Amino acid sequence: MEKRATVRRAAAPGSGDMLWRQICRRYGRCAVEYRRSLATCRRRMSRHAVHELRVAIRRLLACVELMRAAGGRYPSVRRHLREQSSAIGTLRDTQVQLRMIKDGGLHARPPEPLVGYLRKRKKREAKAARKELGDDRAARRLALFTPGPAPGGGRPVMRLREFIERRLRRAAASLALLSSASGGGGGARHRARVQLRTFHFILEALGPAWHGDRDGRLSRSLSACQGMIGQIHDRELLLCRIGRLVSGGKLGAASVQELSERMESEKQGRLRACSPLVRRARARSHACF
Repeated sequence: MEKRATVRRAAAPGSGDMLWRQICRRYGRCAVEYRRSLATCRRRMSRHAVHELRVAIRRLLACVELMRAAGGRYPSVRRHLREQSSAIGTLRDTQVQLRMIKDGGLHARPPEPLVGYLRKRKKREAKAARKELGDDRAARRLALFTPGPAPGGGRPVMRLREFIERRLRRAAASLALLSSASGGGGGARHRARVQLRTFHFILEALGPAWHGDRDGRLSRSLSACQGMIGQIHDRELLLCRIGRLVSGGKLGAASVQELSERMESEKQGRLRACSPLVRRARARSHACF
């Protein structure tokens, strides 16, 4: 019981009006960033443009979730943003896989059948993504939305405190899983990464308004940790894709052996590098309890 009270005091945001103003300011910047990134991505779906749009969507969704948690007005765009993120997410995976294959160095020969397969897939996924990004509903709703005044009464601060506490506990549980001997396996590791990434963007949106991370150290630790897990996940996805193509007879095992070995080696190296990042993030999350 005492621990719960300690969590609530440590995670307490500032006053309701100050907190709401911070969220609204952040929302305004993120809405502009989203529209700019969307326009860039529509013109040219480069790997960088796709990445920037996905980050812009996540930042905007974090603001919308905070508005919703506070009990205030929020734009009805969550479903549309998630659909756009999903559409460009599959394209981004293929783009990254092509880049990883090409980054093998001068002496590494990329397996042409695999490269050809991925290029065709990238073309199909880019076409589907352009169709999804052509939907202007989210952009129109954002342009018409104004947050309005802070929700009345003392509930906003209490609601946000409870929301942050739940997210902090999820992030702590994810870090505990990642620090276990097995690391939870690929699927569990990826789900843990999603939790860490979500909490990172929430902390980023709150900025100095949340007393538990005034110096931003926890947010930076979570970002570094989930970024390394993302690199592990990228290699796991490519290895799984290679395995399916080989088992389906579309690739010869010998043609991708060198690449598979390199991906596995890089994955193991990043798993080792991830351990100190997880420990550091766990220590900083415990400081908030």
